Amino acid sequence: MDFELPEELRILKAGLRRFVDNELIPIERKTTDGETVKPEYLERFEKRAKELGIWQLDVPEEYGGGGMPILARAIVWEELSRTIAIPARGEGITGPSARGILYSLTGEMKGEVPAAAAARREEGLLRADRARRRIRPRRHAHHSRA
Repeated sequence: MDFELPEELRILKAGLRRFVDNELIPIERKTTDGETVKPEYLERFEKRAKELGIWQLDVPEEYGGGGMPILARAIVWEELSRTIAIPARGEGITGPSARGILYSLTGEMKGEVPAAAAARREEGLLRADRARRRIRPRRHAHHSRA
């Protein structure tokens, strides 16, 4: 029995390893705020994910995603898990993940799903950014200096 990865997956693994080693690990302590990737890094990482072909990797091709088989996804997860630059849980940098509902859609609804998912994610990021700007430490009278 042959346990070697096919050449296309070895190439994927090598490219992801270079990305993690050269672009994520050197800045990993700066990229997150808790479990959230800072917006300036998220935009950059998502752009690279698209360039590397790992954007929406688990979304079937008929819904506009990458349609990666499970072994390829495992390689992506394995390589991305080598850094703390991105959260271990959640959507990370590969885009909105597929949910069970995707597989039951029919007709026009299939084409609308990727656009709706991207819009929903963008809306959530904007809301979070507005919320962060509104939250400021409160100064109580008894804390101020005379």
